[in-house]
Amino acid sequence: MKPQKKEGVKVVQDEGGNVLLTDGKQFFSVDPVILFVLDRCNGELTMEQIAGELAEATGLAIEMVQRVVEQIIEALANAGMIERT
Repeated sequence: MKPQKKEGVKVVQDEGGNVLLTDGKQFFSVDPVILFVLDRCNGELTMEQIAGELAEATGLAIEMVQRVVEQIIEALANAGMIERT
């Protein structure tokens, strides 16, 4: 599976400095790890490749990171922010 961010999904910052993900209808507070994963949801990388990049960037074991990436992608898909291609 190669997840892809849906058209119209944006990352914005509110007045309090919180980073939010929006599709214009709903808003979700996001952290740097979610942003890292979302940035790589371009329809070209698989979940395994995204997990590999996150593991490399954080120095954590791929086994630990892979489950986190799966959970983030599932949550983003359920929120309608990405498509699973």
